[in-house]
Amino acid sequence: MSDVERLLAAFASGAFVRPSATEANLLDAVTAVAAVTGVPGPAPTGHAATIAARLAGAEHVVFVLADGLGMHFIDALPPGAWLRRHLVRSLLAPFPSTTAVSITSVATGRWLTDHASPGWWAHIPAHNLIAVPLPYHRLSDERPLEELGITPDEMFPMPPIVPRMRHAAELVFPAAIADSTYSRYLGGNAPRSGYDTLSDAAEHIAGRVEAAGGPTYTYWYSSRVDTLAHELGTAHERTTTAVQELDEQLAVLGDRLAAIAAPTRIVVTADHGHLNVPPDGRRMIEAEDPILRFLRCHPTGDVRVVYFHLRHDADARTHAAFRTLFAARFEHWVLLTTDEVDSLRLMGPNALSAETRARIGDYTAIAVSAEVMRYAGVPGADRFLRQQSQHSGLSPSEMTIPLVIAGD
Repeated sequence: MSDVERLLAAFASGAFVRPSATEANLLDAVTAVAAVTGVPGPAPTGHAATIAARLAGAEHVVFVLADGLGMHFIDALPPGAWLRRHLVRSLLAPFPSTTAVSITSVATGRWLTDHASPGWWAHIPAHNLIAVPLPYHRLSDERPLEELGITPDEMFPMPPIVPRMRHAAELVFPAAIADSTYSRYLGGNAPRSGYDTLSDAAEHIAGRVEAAGGPTYTYWYSSRVDTLAHELGTAHERTTTAVQELDEQLAVLGDRLAAIAAPTRIVVTADHGHLNVPPDGRRMIEAEDPILRFLRCHPTGDVRVVYFHLRHDADARTHAAFRTLFAARFEHWVLLTTDEVDSLRLMGPNALSAETRARIGDYTAIAVSAEVMRYAGVPGADRFLRQQSQHSGLSPSEMTIPLVIAGD
């Protein structure tokens, strides 16, 4: 059985979720919010139109992106929880199911096939370096990409949608990232606010909407659930408490906004879910690993979706030798060529753009278990492999996210 056949069999069995632009997905929610807040463009269709109908007439829209809040967290809440009571349906996350991919889709309303932010680590061929796009630095020494001559327009070739909204926009981030390069990119010239606690964020948003003299859009990004799931696992008491605290603050915000005369909607969704890493599921590619002799840079991407860029002089025999070695070493992974990834439309409904192709390289390895893989010869490699839960893969836990809508 070929690796493509193994992948298709996993989709057919339900072990994996096949990425789809026709099933309800995160881009549908983004498209609906963009339409309701006045972003010029064609009228939403399909699932996006259904979501837009629930938002129709909203003078104030609060869009909450809860990092890591997969449907498995919602299902574990008590029936009376705010998130459970206002749950509309589940959505599919984009693939790879990781923040750099999904949040850039939220920023742009475009799939990875177009926006070219392929994972936590990205090879940038034009500069011959590996970047960490969201913190916006070079991986090897954490030097800011601006200092290396890489502008946000080059790093993120698709423009953000917030500057095109007719509603007055504000973005609310954890204080540590409120003024980051990526946060500035996502919001354009819209004001940004930082917060220390969820209650601070809810209070700020409620006060902003209450005092508004016209239509508003507020983007609220919360990272606490994701951080604790990585560190402690999805079932740890501190992780589940973080979900409950988010639920409680959303209820507080919902009550405040319900008292406003103007029609208001709160939309809550996520970028991905989480899947715990088994104790024996951590694979390290050491700095002297023989697989590296085939490559022009070390592996990139994420921990359950890994990209390999073969040497420029690699011929057919080199490609065959690489595939043979990989198959012998990593039995719980499938290895697809970029053409196979493209033809399967795993990263979106369109053909891969030239820039996305360049950044994902020649091969994409996808875990067909809960294993993770990481290259050892870079700063922070051990930290990633110590984490108890991860994402970026195709499991239902990673790919299935909620759509919650509350308001008039």
